[in-house]
Amino acid sequence: MALKFWSKLESASDITSPQIGTAGVLQGTPPYNPCKFNNGMEANNGVEGFLLPVAGNAITVDKGTVEFWFKPFFLPTDAGYHDIIYGFGVRRIRIYFSNVSNNFNVDIGAGPSLIITSITWSINDLIHFGITWDKDGNDIGGGKTVAIYIDNVLEDSSIVTWTSGALPANLQIGWRDASYYAEGIIDNLKFHEECKTDFSDKEDEDAGAPSAVKTLVQAALISAVPLIILPTLHEILKFTRG
Repeated sequence: MALKFWSKLESASDITSPQIGTAGVLQGTPPYNPCKFNNGMEANNGVEGFLLPVAGNAITVDKGTVEFWFKPFFLPTDAGYHDIIYGFGVRRIRIYFSNVSNNFNVDIGAGPSLIITSITWSINDLIHFGITWDKDGNDIGGGKTVAIYIDNVLEDSSIVTWTSGALPANLQIGWRDASYYAEGIIDNLKFHEECKTDFSDKEDEDAGAPSAVKTLVQAALISAVPLIILPTLHEILKFTRG
C-alpha cells in the first residue's frame, strides 16, 4: 500500500515538511492539540488549516484512499456544515458533516454523493475515517466505486461510476470557507495510491510507511535517549582494589 502523502499533523513542520509527499501551505495559524497520536491540527476558526497540492502528491479521482482521525467539537444535533477536506474543480473530493443531524457526507469524482445517517458521536470522541474510491469499480470489490469505513466498519458504498477529470490545484484541509470549517482536530492524515479496505492498522500511527521511513523514526527515537556509559571490567577492578 503506497503512501502518496502522510502528515502526522502534530505541528506546523509536519505540514511544511510532511512525513511523505509534497509540502502543504499553511492557512492561518492553526493550533495543535491532543488527538489520537500526540497532537493533531485543530481547525476551529474559519479559514484555518492548509492547502494540499494535488499534482505534487499525485492525488486523483480515478483511484485512491484517504484516512485520518478526527476529534469533533460539535454534537450530531448541532446545525452547520463541518468541512474536513474540500476540493471542487471539474471533479471533486469533499468530506464533511452536513447541517442535517447525524449526517456524514462524502462526494467523490462526478458520481456518488454518499450520506451516512446512522453515525453518532459525542464531543471529543476519537473517530477513524477511511474513504476509498475507484471510478471504474474494479479494485474495491463487488463493483464498488466508493466505500466509507468508520472505525474499520464499512458503513456505506456506491457502484455509481464516473470519468476522469481534474481536481482543483489544492485540496483544502480543515475548512471550505469562513463559515464551513471542521470544528475539530484532524490527526494522522494519509492519502494512499491504492484502494484500501482494511483499516485494522488504524491504531498504528506509522502503518503503511516504507520500512526506510520507519527505520529513520526508530533511529531518531534511539538518538533521543541519553546513552548510559558502563564502566569497563578494568575500571571496576581498579575501583575495588582502591
